[in-house]
Amino acid sequence: MTVLYWNHRDLSFRDVKVCRALTLAINRRELLQVLNFPPGTPVLDALFSRRQIRSRDFPEPMPYHPELANRLLEEAGWRTQNQEGLRERDGKPFNFTVLAGNQYGQEDAVVYIQTQFRRVGVRMNIDRREPSAIFERTLAGDYEAAINVLYTAGGAWRRSGTIFDRSQLCESAFPRANKAAPKRL
Repeated sequence: MTVLYWNHRDLSFRDVKVCRALTLAINRRELLQVLNFPPGTPVLDALFSRRQIRSRDFPEPMPYHPELANRLLEEAGWRTQNQEGLRERDGKPFNFTVLAGNQYGQEDAVVYIQTQFRRVGVRMNIDRREPSAIFERTLAGDYEAAINVLYTAGGAWRRSGTIFDRSQLCESAFPRANKAAPKRL
């Protein structure tokens, strides 16, 4: 599973409203079509168990809702749009960099997401890296956002070869899904 996650230690992503807004700004159903996933592929917001996979019993994902995304960004203080159409807070444009590789359709996905964010006044720059470099940077906490592969091995969630650290998620960004996610892995 390919996941876009935020470093909530970064000032831009500390506010849960921002994380929710960015998720709401992505038409993930259309993204799956762009990436040629089969119809009916589930859109997911958080971790899930093997039992949920077998029974296809997933929490309802957050919808694509750019109007609500805009409202949440405004509530989080990202109000003014500068001459480039970017939202600003305290005179600083909403501009961040995502680490992304080129495996598993990430190249197409990251460009699609970049376009979706631009529509709500957010610039996402793309820093293409080898998977090992993404792993090192995320492990060190040296990133703003990253697209990475998340998989299970031996029953534990893993991210780029290490056990998944739930602190990488924007806490409570997905309240329905977080209830189902394990508290400590």
